[in-house]
Amino acid sequence: ATDLKNKIKVPLTYLSPSRESIYAQIKYVKNSLCLEQQQPNCLKPTTLNLSSVTAESLQAAEKMLNQTDEVASELEDKGTQSSIMGLLGQLAESRQDWNGANNYTQKALDYSRQAQAPELTYQWQWQEGRIFKAQGKNKEALNSYQTSLATLKSLRRDLVAINRDSQFNFRENTEPVYLEYVNLLLQPQEVPPEDLKLARETIDSLKLAELENFLRSACDDNSSKPVSIDEVIDKQDPNAALIYPLLLEDRFEVIVKLPQRPLTRYTSKIEKNKQDFEREIADAIPIITAKSDGTSGKKLPRIAEKLYDLIIRPGEKDLQESGVKTLVFVLDSSLQNFPMSVLSKGQENGQPKYLIEQYNIALAPSLQLV
Repeated sequence: ATDLKNKIKVPLTYLSPSRESIYAQIKYVKNSLCLEQQQPNCLKPTTLNLSSVTAESLQAAEKMLNQTDEVASELEDKGTQSSIMGLLGQLAESRQDWNGANNYTQKALDYSRQAQAPELTYQWQWQEGRIFKAQGKNKEALNSYQTSLATLKSLRRDLVAINRDSQFNFRENTEPVYLEYVNLLLQPQEVPPEDLKLARETIDSLKLAELENFLRSACDDNSSKPVSIDEVIDKQDPNAALIYPLLLEDRFEVIVKLPQRPLTRYTSKIEKNKQDFEREIADAIPIITAKSDGTSGKKLPRIAEKLYDLIIRPGEKDLQESGVKTLVFVLDSSLQNFPMSVLSKGQENGQPKYLIEQYNIALAPSLQLV
Protein backbone atom coordinates (compact mmCIF):
# COMPACT_ATOMS: atom_id res chain seq x y z
CA ALA A 1 0.00 0.00 0.00
CA THR A 2 2.86 2.38 0.84
CA ASP A 3 4.57 1.74 -2.51
CA LEU A 4 1.32 2.40 -4.36
CA LYS A 5 0.74 5.66 -2.47
CA ASN A 6 4.26 6.85 -3.23
CA LYS A 7 3.94 5.99 -6.93
CA ILE A 8 0.79 8.09 -7.15
CA LYS A 9 2.13 10.94 -5.01
CA VAL A 10 5.26 11.65 -7.06
CA PRO A 11 3.44 12.76 -10.27
CA LEU A 12 1.11 14.96 -8.20
CA THR A 13 4.04 17.11 -7.10
CA TYR A 14 4.67 18.11 -10.72
CA LEU A 15 1.14 19.29 -11.47
CA SER A 16 0.81 22.99 -12.22
CA PRO A 17 -1.31 24.99 -9.75
CA SER A 18 -4.97 24.74 -10.73
CA ARG A 19 -8.32 23.76 -9.31
CA GLU A 20 -8.01 20.36 -11.01
CA SER A 21 -4.60 19.66 -9.47
CA ILE A 22 -5.85 20.67 -6.02
CA TYR A 23 -8.81 18.30 -6.25
CA ALA A 24 -6.47 15.55 -7.45
CA GLN A 25 -4.42 16.03 -4.28
CA ILE A 26 -7.54 16.08 -2.08
CA LYS A 27 -8.65 12.82 -3.69
CA TYR A 28 -5.18 11.37 -3.14
CA VAL A 29 -5.36 12.22 0.58
CA LYS A 30 -8.77 10.57 0.92
CA ASN A 31 -7.82 7.44 -1.00
CA SER A 32 -4.45 6.99 0.70
CA LEU A 33 -6.03 7.16 4.17
CA CYS A 34 -8.75 4.70 3.19
CA LEU A 35 -6.15 2.41 1.61
CA GLU A 36 -4.25 2.28 4.90
CA GLN A 37 -7.51 1.76 6.79
CA GLN A 38 -8.41 -1.01 4.29
CA GLN A 39 -11.99 0.21 4.29
CA PRO A 40 -13.69 1.59 1.16
CA ASN A 41 -14.90 5.19 1.44
CA CYS A 42 -13.73 5.43 5.05
CA LEU A 43 -14.04 9.21 4.94
CA LYS A 44 -17.78 9.24 4.34
CA PRO A 45 -19.45 11.11 7.21
CA THR A 46 -21.63 8.03 7.76
CA THR A 47 -18.62 5.71 8.19
CA LEU A 48 -16.02 8.14 9.51
CA ASN A 49 -13.42 5.98 11.22
CA LEU A 50 -9.65 6.25 10.95
CA SER A 51 -8.81 4.27 14.07
CA SER A 52 -6.13 2.12 12.41
CA VAL A 53 -4.44 4.96 10.50
CA THR A 54 -1.09 5.88 12.01
CA ALA A 55 -0.43 9.32 13.50
CA GLU A 56 2.34 9.72 10.92
CA SER A 57 -0.11 9.19 8.05
CA LEU A 58 -2.58 11.67 9.52
CA GLN A 59 0.16 14.27 9.92
CA ALA A 60 1.26 13.70 6.31
CA ALA A 61 -2.33 14.10 5.12
CA GLU A 62 -2.77 17.32 7.07
CA LYS A 63 0.53 18.66 5.76
CA MET A 64 -0.48 17.97 2.16
CA LEU A 65 -3.90 19.56 2.67
CA ASN A 66 -2.35 22.69 4.19
CA GLN A 67 0.00 22.93 1.21
CA THR A 68 -2.91 22.65 -1.21
CA ASP A 69 -4.73 25.32 0.80
CA GLU A 70 -1.83 27.71 0.15
CA VAL A 71 -2.22 27.10 -3.60
CA ALA A 72 -6.00 27.54 -3.39
CA SER A 73 -5.45 30.79 -1.49
CA GLU A 74 -3.15 32.08 -4.24
CA LEU A 75 -5.81 31.15 -6.80
CA GLU A 76 -8.44 32.88 -4.62
CA ASP A 77 -10.61 29.78 -4.96
CA LYS A 78 -12.88 29.95 -1.92
CA GLY A 79 -14.86 26.84 -2.87
CA THR A 80 -11.71 24.73 -3.01
CA GLN A 81 -10.48 26.20 0.28
CA SER A 82 -13.83 25.25 1.79
CA SER A 83 -13.38 21.62 0.67
CA ILE A 84 -9.86 21.53 2.14
CA MET A 85 -10.88 23.03 5.49
CA GLY A 86 -13.88 20.71 5.66
CA LEU A 87 -11.69 17.65 5.13
CA LEU A 88 -9.22 18.86 7.75
CA GLY A 89 -12.21 19.20 10.07
CA GLN A 90 -13.19 15.61 9.29
CA LEU A 91 -9.70 14.38 10.15
CA ALA A 92 -9.83 16.26 13.45
CA GLU A 93 -13.31 14.86 14.08
CA SER A 94 -12.09 11.31 13.49
CA ARG A 95 -9.44 11.67 16.22
CA GLN A 96 -11.88 13.46 18.55
CA ASP A 97 -9.98 16.75 18.51
CA TRP A 98 -13.16 18.75 18.95
CA ASN A 99 -11.54 22.20 19.13
CA GLY A 100 -9.58 21.57 15.96
CA ALA A 101 -12.60 20.02 14.25
CA ASN A 102 -14.76 23.01 15.12
CA ASN A 103 -12.14 25.57 14.02
CA TYR A 104 -11.62 23.91 10.63
CA THR A 105 -15.36 23.46 10.14
CA GLN A 106 -16.03 27.16 10.85
CA LYS A 107 -13.38 28.11 8.27
CA ALA A 108 -14.97 25.70 5.78
CA LEU A 109 -18.34 27.35 6.40
CA ASP A 110 -16.93 30.85 5.94
CA TYR A 111 -15.30 29.90 2.63
CA SER A 112 -18.39 28.10 1.32
CA ARG A 113 -20.54 31.16 2.02
CA GLN A 114 -18.02 33.44 0.32
CA ALA A 115 -18.06 31.07 -2.65
CA GLN A 116 -21.88 30.99 -2.57
CA ALA A 117 -21.67 27.20 -2.59
CA PRO A 118 -24.65 25.87 -0.59
CA GLU A 119 -23.83 22.31 -1.75
CA LEU A 120 -20.75 22.65 0.49
CA THR A 121 -22.39 24.77 3.20
CA TYR A 122 -24.95 22.13 4.16
CA GLN A 123 -22.17 19.53 4.54
CA TRP A 124 -20.20 21.68 6.99
CA GLN A 125 -23.37 22.62 8.91
CA TRP A 126 -24.02 18.89 9.21
CA GLN A 127 -20.40 18.33 10.28
CA GLU A 128 -20.80 21.06 12.89
CA GLY A 129 -23.88 19.24 14.19
CA ARG A 130 -22.01 15.94 14.49
CA ILE A 131 -19.18 17.65 16.39
CA PHE A 132 -21.61 19.25 18.86
CA LYS A 133 -23.48 15.96 19.26
CA ALA A 134 -20.26 14.06 20.02
CA GLN A 135 -19.57 16.53 22.84
CA GLY A 136 -23.06 16.13 24.30
CA LYS A 137 -24.09 19.64 23.20
CA ASN A 138 -27.46 18.51 21.89
CA LYS A 139 -29.12 21.94 21.76
CA GLU A 140 -26.32 23.35 19.60
CA ALA A 141 -26.30 20.16 17.52
CA LEU A 142 -30.02 20.45 16.81
CA ASN A 143 -29.54 24.05 15.65
CA SER A 144 -26.76 22.99 13.28
CA TYR A 145 -28.82 20.14 11.85
CA GLN A 146 -31.76 22.50 11.37
CA THR A 147 -29.64 25.00 9.42
CA SER A 148 -28.19 22.17 7.32
CA LEU A 149 -31.69 20.93 6.46
CA ALA A 150 -32.81 24.48 5.65
CA THR A 151 -29.86 24.82 3.27
CA LEU A 152 -30.74 21.46 1.72
CA LYS A 153 -34.34 22.55 1.25
CA SER A 154 -33.22 25.59 -0.70
CA LEU A 155 -31.03 23.30 -2.79
CA ARG A 156 -33.69 20.70 -3.47
CA ARG A 157 -34.55 21.87 -6.96
CA ASP A 158 -30.89 21.65 -7.94
CA LEU A 159 -29.97 18.34 -6.29
CA VAL A 160 -29.81 16.43 -9.57
CA ALA A 161 -27.57 19.04 -11.18
CA ILE A 162 -25.28 19.64 -8.22
CA ASN A 163 -21.58 20.53 -8.57
CA ARG A 164 -19.67 17.40 -9.61
CA ASP A 165 -16.83 18.38 -7.25
CA SER A 166 -19.07 17.61 -4.30
CA GLN A 167 -19.37 14.00 -5.58
CA PHE A 168 -23.03 14.12 -4.67
CA ASN A 169 -24.75 10.89 -3.78
CA PHE A 170 -28.22 11.20 -2.30
CA ARG A 171 -28.28 8.21 0.07
CA GLU A 172 -24.77 8.84 1.41
CA ASN A 173 -24.70 12.62 1.53
CA THR A 174 -28.27 13.69 2.25
CA GLU A 175 -30.39 10.99 3.90
CA PRO A 176 -28.19 10.79 7.04
CA VAL A 177 -28.72 14.50 7.78
CA TYR A 178 -32.47 13.94 8.09
CA LEU A 179 -32.17 10.68 10.04
CA GLU A 180 -29.50 11.92 12.46
CA TYR A 181 -31.59 15.02 13.16
CA VAL A 182 -34.70 12.93 13.90
CA ASN A 183 -32.63 10.56 16.03
CA LEU A 184 -31.42 13.53 18.08
CA LEU A 185 -34.92 15.02 18.35
CA LEU A 186 -36.29 11.77 19.75
CA GLN A 187 -33.44 11.01 22.16
CA PRO A 188 -35.00 12.48 25.32
CA GLN A 189 -37.16 10.12 27.34
CA GLU A 190 -40.00 12.64 27.24
CA VAL A 191 -40.48 14.35 23.87
CA PRO A 192 -42.98 17.25 23.60
CA PRO A 193 -45.76 16.88 20.98
CA GLU A 194 -44.31 19.70 18.86
CA ASP A 195 -41.02 17.78 18.50
CA LEU A 196 -42.91 14.58 17.62
CA LYS A 197 -44.68 16.57 14.92
CA LEU A 198 -41.36 17.99 13.72
CA ALA A 199 -39.80 14.51 13.56
CA ARG A 200 -42.63 13.26 11.32
CA GLU A 201 -42.45 16.34 9.09
CA THR A 202 -38.69 15.90 8.71
CA ILE A 203 -39.09 12.33 7.47
CA ASP A 204 -41.84 13.51 5.11
CA SER A 205 -39.40 16.08 3.69
CA LEU A 206 -36.86 13.29 3.23
CA LYS A 207 -39.42 11.27 1.25
CA LEU A 208 -40.08 14.22 -1.04
CA ALA A 209 -36.35 14.72 -1.57
CA GLU A 210 -35.95 10.98 -2.33
CA LEU A 211 -38.74 11.19 -4.89
CA GLU A 212 -37.19 14.22 -6.57
CA ASN A 213 -33.82 12.48 -6.68
CA PHE A 214 -35.42 9.39 -8.24
CA LEU A 215 -37.43 11.37 -10.81
CA ARG A 216 -34.49 13.68 -11.55
CA SER A 217 -36.85 16.64 -11.32
CA ALA A 218 -38.31 18.84 -8.63
CA CYS A 219 -41.77 18.14 -7.24
CA ASP A 220 -44.08 21.07 -6.73
CA ASP A 221 -45.28 20.70 -3.15
CA ASN A 222 -47.39 23.87 -3.41
CA SER A 223 -49.50 22.90 -6.43
CA SER A 224 -52.64 22.45 -4.33
CA LYS A 225 -53.62 22.95 -0.73
CA PRO A 226 -52.85 19.74 1.20
CA VAL A 227 -54.96 18.42 4.07
CA SER A 228 -53.32 16.98 7.17
CA ILE A 229 -54.26 13.36 7.97
CA ASP A 230 -54.21 14.39 11.65
CA GLU A 231 -56.95 16.91 10.85
CA VAL A 232 -59.00 14.30 8.96
CA ILE A 233 -58.79 11.91 11.94
CA ASP A 234 -59.81 14.60 14.43
CA LYS A 235 -62.64 16.12 12.39
CA GLN A 236 -63.90 13.55 9.89
CA ASP A 237 -62.89 10.00 10.78
CA PRO A 238 -62.84 9.27 14.53
CA ASN A 239 -62.52 5.55 13.77
CA ALA A 240 -59.02 5.83 12.31
CA ALA A 241 -55.54 6.07 13.83
CA LEU A 242 -52.37 7.23 12.09
CA ILE A 243 -49.23 5.17 12.76
CA TYR A 244 -45.81 6.51 11.78
CA PRO A 245 -43.02 3.95 12.44
CA LEU A 246 -39.38 5.06 12.10
CA LEU A 247 -36.44 2.66 12.03
CA LEU A 248 -33.39 4.43 13.50
CA GLU A 249 -29.88 3.09 14.12
CA ASP A 250 -30.61 1.26 17.36
CA ARG A 251 -34.37 1.41 17.87
CA PHE A 252 -37.87 1.72 16.49
CA GLU A 253 -39.74 4.94 17.16
CA VAL A 254 -43.49 4.78 16.56
CA ILE A 255 -45.49 8.03 16.58
CA VAL A 256 -49.25 7.48 16.84
CA LYS A 257 -52.11 9.91 16.28
CA LEU A 258 -55.41 8.84 17.88
CA PRO A 259 -58.66 10.81 17.41
CA GLN A 260 -58.88 13.92 19.59
CA ARG A 261 -55.58 13.13 21.31
CA PRO A 262 -52.07 14.61 21.07
CA LEU A 263 -49.33 12.63 19.38
CA THR A 264 -48.02 9.66 21.37
CA ARG A 265 -44.61 8.06 20.98
CA TYR A 266 -43.46 4.51 21.71
CA THR A 267 -39.82 3.40 21.68
CA SER A 268 -38.44 -0.14 21.32
CA LYS A 269 -34.82 -1.26 21.06
CA ILE A 270 -33.85 -3.53 18.16
CA GLU A 271 -31.58 -6.54 18.61
CA LYS A 272 -29.54 -5.92 15.44
CA ASN A 273 -28.12 -2.80 13.88
CA LYS A 274 -30.29 -0.98 11.36
CA GLN A 275 -28.59 -2.41 8.26
CA ASP A 276 -28.99 -6.03 9.41
CA PHE A 277 -32.60 -5.40 10.43
CA GLU A 278 -33.38 -3.84 7.04
CA ARG A 279 -31.83 -6.88 5.37
CA GLU A 280 -34.03 -9.22 7.41
CA ILE A 281 -37.11 -7.23 6.36
CA ALA A 282 -36.08 -7.26 2.69
CA ASP A 283 -35.34 -11.02 2.73
CA ALA A 284 -38.82 -11.75 4.09
CA ILE A 285 -40.74 -9.86 1.39
CA PRO A 286 -40.38 -12.48 -1.43
CA ILE A 287 -41.50 -15.24 0.97
CA ILE A 288 -44.56 -13.24 2.03
CA THR A 289 -45.39 -12.43 -1.61
CA ALA A 290 -45.09 -16.08 -2.63
CA LYS A 291 -47.23 -17.16 0.32
CA SER A 292 -49.98 -14.69 -0.55
CA ASP A 293 -49.92 -15.99 -4.16
CA GLY A 294 -50.27 -19.55 -2.91
CA THR A 295 -46.93 -20.51 -4.48
CA SER A 296 -45.09 -21.13 -1.22
CA GLY A 297 -45.75 -23.50 1.65
CA LYS A 298 -43.16 -21.84 3.87
CA LYS A 299 -44.16 -20.44 7.23
CA LEU A 300 -44.53 -16.71 7.58
CA PRO A 301 -41.10 -15.28 8.48
CA ARG A 302 -40.45 -14.50 12.15
CA ILE A 303 -39.98 -10.85 11.20
CA ALA A 304 -43.80 -10.52 10.91
CA GLU A 305 -44.06 -11.12 14.66
CA LYS A 306 -41.00 -8.99 15.44
CA LEU A 307 -42.49 -6.02 13.61
CA TYR A 308 -45.81 -6.47 15.40
CA ASP A 309 -43.94 -6.42 18.71
CA LEU A 310 -42.07 -3.25 17.69
CA ILE A 311 -44.80 -1.28 15.91
CA ILE A 312 -48.15 -2.37 17.36
CA ARG A 313 -47.67 -4.03 20.74
CA PRO A 314 -46.25 -0.97 22.62
CA GLY A 315 -49.44 0.99 21.88
CA GLU A 316 -51.81 -1.98 21.61
CA LYS A 317 -53.77 -1.09 24.74
CA ASP A 318 -54.24 2.54 23.65
CA LEU A 319 -55.47 1.42 20.22
CA GLN A 320 -57.99 -0.97 21.75
CA GLU A 321 -59.28 1.58 24.27
CA SER A 322 -59.70 4.23 21.56
CA GLY A 323 -62.09 2.00 19.63
CA VAL A 324 -60.49 2.75 16.24
CA LYS A 325 -61.25 0.36 13.39
CA THR A 326 -58.75 1.52 10.74
CA LEU A 327 -54.98 1.88 11.01
CA VAL A 328 -53.41 4.29 8.52
CA PHE A 329 -49.67 3.71 8.11
CA VAL A 330 -47.12 6.18 6.77
CA LEU A 331 -44.00 4.07 6.24
CA ASP A 332 -40.33 4.98 5.91
CA SER A 333 -38.15 3.52 3.14
CA SER A 334 -37.17 0.43 5.14
CA LEU A 335 -40.81 -0.68 5.50
CA GLN A 336 -42.46 0.58 2.31
CA ASN A 337 -42.53 -2.83 0.59
CA PHE A 338 -43.52 -4.83 3.67
CA PRO A 339 -47.30 -5.48 3.93
CA MET A 340 -48.53 -4.27 7.30
CA SER A 341 -51.54 -6.59 7.03
CA VAL A 342 -49.37 -9.65 7.78
CA LEU A 343 -47.97 -8.33 11.04
CA SER A 344 -48.72 -11.11 13.48
CA LYS A 345 -49.30 -11.02 17.23
CA GLY A 346 -48.48 -14.74 17.41
CA GLN A 347 -50.50 -17.93 17.59
CA GLU A 348 -54.10 -18.21 18.73
CA ASN A 349 -55.59 -21.72 18.78
CA GLY A 350 -52.62 -22.94 16.79
CA GLN A 351 -53.08 -20.35 14.03
CA PRO A 352 -51.26 -17.04 13.44
CA LYS A 353 -53.30 -13.96 14.33
CA TYR A 354 -52.77 -11.22 11.73
CA LEU A 355 -53.25 -7.47 12.09
CA ILE A 356 -55.70 -7.47 9.17
CA GLU A 357 -58.01 -9.64 11.30
CA GLN A 358 -58.17 -6.91 13.94
CA TYR A 359 -58.22 -3.69 11.88
CA ASN A 360 -58.76 -2.31 8.42
CA ILE A 361 -55.36 -1.37 6.99
CA ALA A 362 -54.62 1.69 4.86
CA LEU A 363 -51.40 3.24 3.57
CA ALA A 364 -50.66 6.91 2.96
CA PRO A 365 -47.53 8.16 1.17
CA SER A 366 -47.15 11.13 3.51
CA LEU A 367 -48.79 13.09 6.32
CA GLN A 368 -50.62 15.28 3.81
CA LEU A 369 -53.49 14.41 1.49
CA VAL A 370 -53.60 16.39 -1.75
